[in-house]
Parts: sequence; structure tokens; C-alpha cells
Amino acid sequence: MLIGLLLASALIGLLCIPLLRLHARLQQRRLAEQVEAFVSRKNQSCLSGKAVLAICNPKGGQRTALAVFDGVLQPMCKSLGINLDLVVTTHAGHAEEIAKNVSADVALVICLSGDGMLHEVVQGLSKDGAMRIPIAILPCGSSNGICKSLYSTVDPFEATKQILQGGRQAASLVGVKALGEGQVTSDIMGLSHAVVMDVNEIVEVKLRWMNSFPFGAELKGIAAALFVIARMKKHHVVVKFLPAASTEDDMKMHYTPPTADGNAFRSKLRPVESPLGEDGGTWYTFEDGVTWCETMNVAWLAYDVQASAGLMVSDPFMDIIVSRGHSRLQLLKSFLKAEEGKHVEDPWFEFAFGLAACVGARAWSNGVHVQGRWLVADLLPRV
Repeated sequence: MLIGLLLASALIGLLCIPLLRLHARLQQRRLAEQVEAFVSRKNQSCLSGKAVLAICNPKGGQRTALAVFDGVLQPMCKSLGINLDLVVTTHAGHAEEIAKNVSADVALVICLSGDGMLHEVVQGLSKDGAMRIPIAILPCGSSNGICKSLYSTVDPFEATKQILQGGRQAASLVGVKALGEGQVTSDIMGLSHAVVMDVNEIVEVKLRWMNSFPFGAELKGIAAALFVIARMKKHHVVVKFLPAASTEDDMKMHYTPPTADGNAFRSKLRPVESPLGEDGGTWYTFEDGVTWCETMNVAWLAYDVQASAGLMVSDPFMDIIVSRGHSRLQLLKSFLKAEEGKHVEDPWFEFAFGLAACVGARAWSNGVHVQGRWLVADLLPRV
């Protein structure tokens, strides 16, 4: 089935390639004009005269990182008097090695990459749950969800302008670990399971070779989404979470109170003892077959999937999104509404926020991937 969907997506892509190439050329021309207009003006930045390090993954996403550095970041930094250095990664884990050795006199580290390499840099720069040097990201990957969450755009020029001329913004990190183990991995995105993990495995593993083709990222994304909807595999999970306090305004955002009654799609949650062995409030749990299961620390899972509408990176809680009991058509309708974040309005979605969460199943984070054990996501102090 995946091969059939891939062939269908490829056929559609081939028919659209002339239009897509024209659109890409127009975008490149507009980007060059924006940068030229910027450097021709007198601009100011709090980073002027300071050292900034750019870490570039030349093979991430559609391999645009070096072009964004040469055509956008470098000329804009030069016009602002920023001392910019570049390091290009050569292998997996290289970004973390670079980040661990970044000098303390560097004012900012900018990642030209997708969300995956940003995670490596976070690991290299974080210490005891805090960042020793501020970081930023430019959209050079396939999904670019963190860039969209931080700057509300995946336009390279607009994101660069915000990074170089805007102020710092606080962000909460998520600590992820296997229950019972001491090693904690810091993450920004959160904890993924079920359909998102299925799509990620197809896009980033099975079809990663398509990145080298024109518009390969778009084609493999379409094929993967159609495949998981058609298959609609249900994942058996046990989810436990510590809810954060909610208000009437939160209810208007379609958050589900943990004490709410169930409906035709979901059963009522039940209280449970803390799996972490600490007395910090009442935990709630459910056990079921789910299709969508996310613990989100940012609003955008990808540039076109707003998993948690309204969630800010500085919010002192995580969003927990679960879907169950629906048909394929209902899931497809939810996917089509995900860019606007309206999928959580569907009655088969559970939408809550918590201070900590445990998922007892095969689950994935940028740095932790376990099967058959409890995976814990816990908020760390804001940085």
C-alpha cells in the first residue's frame, strides 16, 4: 500500500513540478530582494560586535542550509556588524560535539537545520536542565515545527530578522527519560507516539532517500500521511499525567478537564497514584487503543500541523493530545483541520495539559526511543 501511495504521490508531483519550480524561483527572487533591501538600510541589533556561531547541517531536509547561510544569514549579520562563524556538520552527533565545545564568549548559537539537529545542540549546550548559551534555529529541515513555534514563520528572511533584531524569549525544556533510569535527555518538542511516530518512521527512515529529489520532502510527507490514515493502526497505550490547573478560558480552547465525563469515543479518566513516587498532586490515567498520542511543548509539530493551538514555548505546562474511537474518514477530517489547530474540537480527541506525563508503550522523543518501558516527559525550568 505504501508503494502505491508513493507512486500516486510521485505522479501528482511530476505533474506539478513545473509549477513548483516556478514557485521556488519566485520565492528565491523575493528572498534575495528582501535581503538586499535589509542590508541597504541602517539597522541595529543587540548582537552587533558580538560573536555568533552558525552550525549548519548541509544534508538536512531539502539541503538548503548552506544556501540560507550564504544568501540570508551571512549578509544580514555583516550589515549589522555581527561576528559570524560557521561550522558544518559531517556526521550524526557532530552538532552535539560542536555545541559542547562552544566558547563562553559566543553570544548566540544559530542552527541551520531541521528539528533533529537542534536537539543535538540542546544536548551539547544544556547543563542541569538549563542552557549555558542562547540558541536559535533557521528553517532548513523538512518539518520546521520548532521554527514555526518560535517565530510564527518558516520564511528564512523573517526568521533571521527576528533572531538578529528581536530580544530573547524564555522557553521551557522537557526532560525525557525511561522510568527508573537516571539519565535525562533535554528536548524542546516533547514526546511522540502512535500516528506521528508512524509518519516519522516512514519519512525519516524508509523514505529519507527522497530528500535528494526535487520536492521529495513534500511527496514523501503526502505518501506517509495517506498511508497511516489508510492503515489507521491503533497503538495500545497506558497514559498517566499530572494535570495543570485550568480556567474557564482554557475550556473555551477545548481543553478537557481530567474530571470530565466520557463520551461515545472515550471513557472517563480515573485517578491514579503518581508513577514517579512523589506527592505533587493527583495523577489521572487511561488505557486504550489510540491513533494520535502527543505530549507537546510547542504549538507546531510541523510547519503545517498545529498540534496545540495557542501553546507558547514559555508556558509552564505541556499539552497532551490523544485521539481514539474514530473512523478513517473522521481521522482524515481531523488531519485536514490540523494546520489551523481545530482538530482538537472533534469529540474523539482528548485535549488536556499537564506538568508531567508517562506513556507506557513504544514511544519516541528526539533523544530517547524505547519499547516496552515507561517513558516520562517532565517540564524543566524555563531557560
